[in-house]
Amino acid sequence: MDTPNEHKIKKGLFYGLLLFLVLPLFIVFSGIRLPTKELKGSFYSASDISISAKAWFDGNYQNQKDDYLKQNYGLTNLYVRLSNELDFLFFKKAKARFVVVGKENYLFEQAYVDAYYGHDFIGLTKIRNVSIKLKNIQTELAKEQKLLITVLAPGKASFFPEYIPERLKTDSSESNYLGFVNELKKEGLPFIDFNKFFSDKKKTSKYPLYPQFGIHWSNYASMLAFDSLVSYIENKTNTALPKRQLLSFKVSDSLEAPDNDILEGMNLLWPLKSFKMAYPTFDVIKESSRPKKLNVLVVSDSFWWHIYDSGLPGKVFEENRFWYYNEEMYPESFKETMLVSQCNYYENIRKADVIIILHSESTLFKFGNGFVDMCYEVICKPNKQKEELQKAKWSIRASPDWFKAIKLKANTYKVSVDSMLTLDALYMIEQSKNK
Repeated sequence: MDTPNEHKIKKGLFYGLLLFLVLPLFIVFSGIRLPTKELKGSFYSASDISISAKAWFDGNYQNQKDDYLKQNYGLTNLYVRLSNELDFLFFKKAKARFVVVGKENYLFEQAYVDAYYGHDFIGLTKIRNVSIKLKNIQTELAKEQKLLITVLAPGKASFFPEYIPERLKTDSSESNYLGFVNELKKEGLPFIDFNKFFSDKKKTSKYPLYPQFGIHWSNYASMLAFDSLVSYIENKTNTALPKRQLLSFKVSDSLEAPDNDILEGMNLLWPLKSFKMAYPTFDVIKESSRPKKLNVLVVSDSFWWHIYDSGLPGKVFEENRFWYYNEEMYPESFKETMLVSQCNYYENIRKADVIIILHSESTLFKFGNGFVDMCYEVICKPNKQKEELQKAKWSIRASPDWFKAIKLKANTYKVSVDSMLTLDALYMIEQSKNK
C-alpha cells in the first residue's frame, strides 16, 4: 500500500499529465492566443482548409486539416521545443536536419565531417580538369587585366577536429580540399586558402574565428576575410579601392548571426551558453581619391551571405553581384527569384573585372556548380547562338507583362516556365531574322 506522500506524488503526476494533454485543446477551442517563441529553420507551413463536399469525399479535407492541426494546436511551438530539449538533454540528439552534436556540445553538420574525412572525394581527375579550365579562363581574362580568384573558406570539421564524435572519425588521406589546394598551386592560379589561414591562427587569434554553435565562419572572421580579400584584389589588379573603417567593436556572449545559426534551427527550449564572440562593425571611408571601382561577380555557397548582407561589397565595388550556388542571382532575387540559367550570363560574366569562386570544404565536391563550364564557354569558347538565346530570354523576363504571359502559356500547355521562355525566345529570334 502507498504511503500518503507517495499517493500525493502519483496524484500530482496524473493531474499534471492530464493538464499537459488537455491544455492545448482548451487553448484551441477557447481562441486564446498565448505569446510563444516562433520556430526557426526551414519547414513547410500547412494552410487551413474549408470543408466542402468535394474536399470531404476525395480526402483532401481530412489530410490538409490533419496537417494544419498538427502545426497549430495550442502551445505547438512550446511542445516542439520541449521535445527537442529532452532529446538533446538526455540523448545528445539534435532535431535539426543533418546536425551532429559533437563533444562538449560543439555542433556540426554531417557534410562538413564527410568532407574533412574525404567521404565526398570526387577524385583527382575531376579536380585536375576543373583546375585546367580555370587556368584557361584566367589566361584569357588576364589579357584584359581581369582576375579570377578561388577562395577556400574554412570548414568547421577542419577547424575543430578534436570535437568530432568518436563514432564519426575515420582515416583518410584524400579530400577535395587537399586536391584543390595541390592542383591550384600546380597551375599557378590565384587563390586564398582561409581554411589553412584560420586553422593556423586558431590558438593565437585574440577573438574566436569559428563559433561553437554555428556552421559558418564567425562574424568576426568573415569581416577579416573580406578585408583580406579586398587587399588581395587591390594588390593583384593594382587598384586602390575605398578604405574600410572600423566603426564599433563589441565582445558578447549573446550570439548574433551567423554565430548561432545551427543552434537557432535546433529550436531548443533554453539557449545554450558559449564563449564570448567578437562583433565588429565596418564602413567605408568616403574619399574622393578612392572612388568605387571594379565590377565583382561572386559565385559562392552560403559563406558569402554574411559578408554580402553587411553591405560592404556594395560600398567597395562599383557593381556587386552574388550568384548563390550559381543558381539564384542577387540582388535581383530579393524581389523575385531570378535564376542564373535564365539571365544573359554572357553579359554579366564579361562585365566582371573580378570573378570570385568561393567554397567551404563541404561544397567543394560541386565546385562552381556549373559555373566553371559556363565561364569557360563565355570566355574561351563563345557560342553566338547560345548567347543570342540567353539575351532574348532575359529581355522577355525584363518585361513583366510579357513574362506573365509566358507563365500563363506554360500553365496552359503543361510545360515548365523555362521551357516556354526558351520557345518564345527562339521564336522571337527567328522572327527578327525574317524581317
